Amino acid sequence: MDNLILLKEAFKKNVVPTLIIDQSGTCIFANDEAEKLLDVEKEKKRSFFFYFTALFNLSLAQLLTLLKESMEKTIRVQHISTLEYDMTIKPIKTSKSTYQLIQFNEVSLSLEKQNAVLRELNQYKRFIEESQDAFLVVADEKVRYVNPAAIQLLGGRSKYEYIGKELLSFIHEDDIRFVKKRMDAIMQDKPFRPRVEVKILAKEGVKFIESSVTKMEFQGKPAIQYFMRDITNRKKYDEMARTSEKLTMVSKLAAGVAHEIRNPMTAVKGFKSI
Repeated sequence: MDNLILLKEAFKKNVVPTLIIDQSGTCIFANDEAEKLLDVEKEKKRSFFFYFTALFNLSLAQLLTLLKESMEKTIRVQHISTLEYDMTIKPIKTSKSTYQLIQFNEVSLSLEKQNAVLRELNQYKRFIEESQDAFLVVADEKVRYVNPAAIQLLGGRSKYEYIGKELLSFIHEDDIRFVKKRMDAIMQDKPFRPRVEVKILAKEGVKFIESSVTKMEFQGKPAIQYFMRDITNRKKYDEMARTSEKLTMVSKLAAGVAHEIRNPMTAVKGFKSI
């Protein structure tokens, strides 16, 4: 497959406005974002220079000079909407010809997005750290992150007691096979049960937890995030309720049997008295 085709496929759905220009100055590729920014679709039959110089504060001479550069270069340009962009021009050589790859990153929006992402990350981090539910991140089947609630659930004192340890080492033997199978399904994007009950091995002993999971990316690697809630007491109460219900049923059954026994005895006593 030609390198140019690969380039087009690579940038087709990129969120960064991207163009590919041939040596004649004709736009031979524009992704969706570039079409929105430059209105390229309407101008594809015209020269690239015609509409580009009209949209940005660049003269034809400046643009020609940039397109002849043999090295990657980034300059600041201003769109007619007054928004500023960092425009990167990079020569791309294929087996057939040389093209110019042009990409735009909006300066003000980039900074605003970066700040918004940082705010969201900090809010999310505070939420996780302060959450009463245990939260773990597992990559390569090893624990990579635990919040304070998870440390408390497992009965530890420090996150370092768990970071780097195999997740399955904290799972009760009855549930290891199920948990491993579920992990594999999540990582392979196969159907899985999002919420389950399993037994874990805490320092205080066996605990029942309710676990919900989602796939995520952690430090550039695919990972699984676990939210876990201790339901040990609830399971005990449920068991007590079931036991109580069974005892009640046994008591009623015993009372019914006793009643049935008393009735014939009463008849016998009455017969003897005649």
